[in-house]
Amino acid sequence: MNWKFWDRKLETRQAQSYSDAALQLLQSMVEGTDLQGTSKTGVEEACAGLWARAFASAEVTPATPATAALTPAVLAQIGRNLFDCGESVFEIEIRQGAVVLTPADSWDVEGTSTDPLSWTYRLVLSAPSAQITRRRGADAVVHLRYGVSTKPWQSEGPLQKSKTTRQLNANVEKRLADETGGPVGNLISVPDVSGTQGLQADISALRGKGILVPSTAGAWDQGSNSAPRQDWLPQRLGANPPAVMPILRQGVGDHMAAAAGVPGALLSSQVDGTGRREGWRQFLHSLVVPVSEIVLEELRLKLETPDLKLSFDSLFASDVQGRARSLGSLVQAGVDLDHALQVTGFGEAA
Repeated sequence: MNWKFWDRKLETRQAQSYSDAALQLLQSMVEGTDLQGTSKTGVEEACAGLWARAFASAEVTPATPATAALTPAVLAQIGRNLFDCGESVFEIEIRQGAVVLTPADSWDVEGTSTDPLSWTYRLVLSAPSAQITRRRGADAVVHLRYGVSTKPWQSEGPLQKSKTTRQLNANVEKRLADETGGPVGNLISVPDVSGTQGLQADISALRGKGILVPSTAGAWDQGSNSAPRQDWLPQRLGANPPAVMPILRQGVGDHMAAAAGVPGALLSSQVDGTGRREGWRQFLHSLVVPVSEIVLEELRLKLETPDLKLSFDSLFASDVQGRARSLGSLVQAGVDLDHALQVTGFGEAA
């Protein structure tokens, strides 16, 4: 493999101060190109995990020195990055004679032409004790994008395109976290407890235990006989979220999953095996395969492998019974067997 950019002088700059690294992190988070600053709710992580694991399971062909760089870890990183921020950027490197794709933490794109190959990238790469900044030409960078944009030098992930729903989900999760994160325990009223200093601290440290609190009747010197009966019963203190909150959480989560191309059947505990298999089939056909075709366009160009393919046949095995039934129906309807095999995924496309 002979990439011309290896003959160019490589500009490398290593960040020496914490301040520079912090400023770079803040800038990249504001620009939306930072991969470490994402904060996920449970449904977001579930969707991101599905994207990552689906891409990691792809079979890469043909096996060449260039395609060897597409390891399961790299493919999983691609899937997760596309979900998180809509982009995944790697520097193409040669290490000990092998092609390696090094992920960038953040990046800037410069150029005055509409030709992507004329652009210049400023990549920020992470090391354990430093951040390394490099300027590379477009032919030395793999820049993968989710979807189509009139500004191909940048992109957005599915949840960035549905910001209102994402914010609503975060708000609901935060309210439930605040509700369940408060003190939990039992308040037991007793007469003549000396003072109330430290009561707030005691309540904050409940953690399911019981504490003694002053009795109203005792404080008025009326004696225990005058105290209402319920004054001597433990009073539960703990989370009591409105009944609508879990319902709202479920509904918003379903909408977020749909925006990410993940059928709700894959995330719901109320769906049986048949529903899950149908959801999995929809996920593969409507998201994984189409997005992989967009990814392949860039990989074929930058890795100089025009016949590069990503196969997800192992994932489609879960749908083999349904496809077999479809094959039988097509053949019975008079469709040519070879064509029916291709349509149902059992044969090679012409």
